[in-house]
Amino acid sequence: MQVLGVPVSSAVPERRVVLLQSELPIACQQCPGTFTIRLLQTTTFQNTSFADTEGLGLLEDIELGSLDKHTWSIHFCQPWVRSALPRADWDAIANLIKIYLQKFNHLINEGAMQRDVPYPFVAQCTAGCVLYPNRTSEAFAYVGYNGQDFLSFDTKNATWTLSQDTKLSRYVQSFLQNSTAFSEMVEMIFNDTCVDEMEMLLHYGRAALERQELPVATVFARTPSLDQLLLVCHVTGFYPRPISVAWLRDGQEVPPGPALNTSTILPNADLTYQLRSVLAVAPRDGHSYVCRVRHRSLGTRSLLIPWAEPQIIQYLLTSLFANISSAEMLGVALIGDIPILTLHPANWSIHFHWPWVSQAAAEGDGEKIMSQYKIFLRNMIRFVHDTVHQTEQHYPLVVQLRAGCVVYPNTTGQSFLNVSWDGRDLVAFEVDKQHWEAQQPTQVAELVSKSLNKQKSVKVLLEHLLSIWVCQSNFLSMKRYGREILERQELPVATVFARTPSLDQLLLVCHVTGFYPRPISVAWLRDGQEVPPGPALNTSTILPNADLTYQLRSVLAVAPRDGHSYVCRVRHRSLGTRSLLIPWGQSDLSICANSSADSDLRLEILLQMTEVISQQSESL
Repeated sequence: MQVLGVPVSSAVPERRVVLLQSELPIACQQCPGTFTIRLLQTTTFQNTSFADTEGLGLLEDIELGSLDKHTWSIHFCQPWVRSALPRADWDAIANLIKIYLQKFNHLINEGAMQRDVPYPFVAQCTAGCVLYPNRTSEAFAYVGYNGQDFLSFDTKNATWTLSQDTKLSRYVQSFLQNSTAFSEMVEMIFNDTCVDEMEMLLHYGRAALERQELPVATVFARTPSLDQLLLVCHVTGFYPRPISVAWLRDGQEVPPGPALNTSTILPNADLTYQLRSVLAVAPRDGHSYVCRVRHRSLGTRSLLIPWAEPQIIQYLLTSLFANISSAEMLGVALIGDIPILTLHPANWSIHFHWPWVSQAAAEGDGEKIMSQYKIFLRNMIRFVHDTVHQTEQHYPLVVQLRAGCVVYPNTTGQSFLNVSWDGRDLVAFEVDKQHWEAQQPTQVAELVSKSLNKQKSVKVLLEHLLSIWVCQSNFLSMKRYGREILERQELPVATVFARTPSLDQLLLVCHVTGFYPRPISVAWLRDGQEVPPGPALNTSTILPNADLTYQLRSVLAVAPRDGHSYVCRVRHRSLGTRSLLIPWGQSDLSICANSSADSDLRLEILLQMTEVISQQSESL
């Protein structure tokens, strides 16, 4: 029965709505075939003679009707709502609403004046019923005051219960409890009429209730610091509201924790929903990440949106200022960890590491940059010497510059330009703001940032050169000419052996080498379960080999003959969805087609490695 219906005023803080709705029956609201009708009312009492009321009726999250704040008449939000009941019933409901609001306002004002309650204040009501698949139902009615729970109605016992013990709440409770006719009317409405009318609304509104919209998901990244990457899975456009969004690390769901932050589900203007799930990870940690989305509109399928490692294009310049007349420049440009050009320290000439780099550099802004870089170096030397003179710094000193951009797989990106002075961050150029920011509270940092911010032509040029469009254009040119080098993959070769530093300790060593690109995941499995980080596990940093591949070691300390089985698991891009499994104390090596260490797929070590390497060689 739509007697109490009415929504939250825009002037009322959102937290007040949450407090009132937190008490709704929620045990089975997500069950198939379970429906809830809610009537929301918010009345703002400005003074004894003026009260502003708004209202809304909802079936699930579908707006049925709203209340005109001036006339208290019903405005139907869906065309099928009016047809669900005879006109005479709607007229009776509209009349009941007006009678109810008049009595409600009078009751609250009387209580406020008798109990010296200060104006203005806000009263809220939410009422309705839940209809379960077996046609049982549960009714609810709550009253709130200034965002706090105030009273609740026990529809089974027809009694009003205090949610907070105040003079005003006791007055209202006493009045309602002693009004037998009112309590009997409320009990009848929510135990009988609410369910009957909901079934009529369900019949007429079935198409709206069964509406389904597919989710659209995108994955991108943010870099709040050099040692942290925020992976963002943005899911939008879905309906109905219930949805499951999870991150998978190497095929396993990431459990809740401080690194995982999923927003509440928010409404879109087109009556669909959206949310974001953010996972904090370490850059290039060697793991694969996938955002998994499950929704009713997808049936038994799941959306899987993988995150791919971004490409970093950067130029590194190191300048050694021995004295006022000497400056030695060393520079290198890289895509990822691949050097593409270097700066000769004597004559500042550029040496291209690959023939395709010079071809790519001739396109777009590359040729212009090549013709202007010596002017930039001379101006930089002059600027540094002037800064040393003004701040009375001492020689020798080292100035380093790092500039470039990060290009993500979804074509978004992030540019950077950082300058350091004697090994410490000095200033950074904020591309979006076109502004130099001091990175340390020193005289040198303040002077340099102020001086550079005054040079508007330099800021405009930097904004252009560091723009995502220019960065992406340069990267795509490089990738087009140097695809074979930039997409190179080398299979990892792994061996397991042991060291015995003492009679009561065994060090299991998993040595993985010869792999490219750099990101890799190496883990120890004890009886098929991954060994978590701890003092017994020590994995080295990834180190370069002379042949432009990488290596690392993972060492696990165990007790000799402890009765457990140990396997070193290696995951790498060159292996695709497979994993290398190298057992300790056994003579075979497994390559599994999934992430489980218990896979039955086992092949002899020499045969398997020969086949994999042969296939990789043919593909290259």
